[in-house]
Amino acid sequence: MSTRSAIIEHITDSGYPCYRGVYCHNDGYILGVGSVLYEHYQNVEKIHQLIDLGDLSSLDSTVENTRAYMRDRGEKECFPRYAQTWSQVAKSIDHNGYVYLFNGLKWVVYMSKTGERAKCINLKSAIKQAQKEKL
Repeated sequence: MSTRSAIIEHITDSGYPCYRGVYCHNDGYILGVGSVLYEHYQNVEKIHQLIDLGDLSSLDSTVENTRAYMRDRGEKECFPRYAQTWSQVAKSIDHNGYVYLFNGLKWVVYMSKTGERAKCINLKSAIKQAQKEKL
């Protein structure tokens, strides 16, 4: 079974608050997608390029090696979702409780189980905690 996640960015250059995001099918847990985002996607332009791909099968350290449904598999209608809030974008994406948000300055992760309110955690801290728990 895959650990699905949502990857969302806050767009600040559009003249009004806007968020957009995509679905990622594989490895959505903190030490998977979370680590890749934190280690390789700190540049705003690179994050834009990633989201521009639309929904993802799997995330890699480069946009070129990331597997995207439209670009790499020819699938249709896998475009980024847009909304005025990150939570509206997250609700439109089928994920397993891992929502990664680049807020314009840093990555944070919202984690929740079904029926719980999402907890916002700085991604760097979440990665350290996950590494500690793995040992």
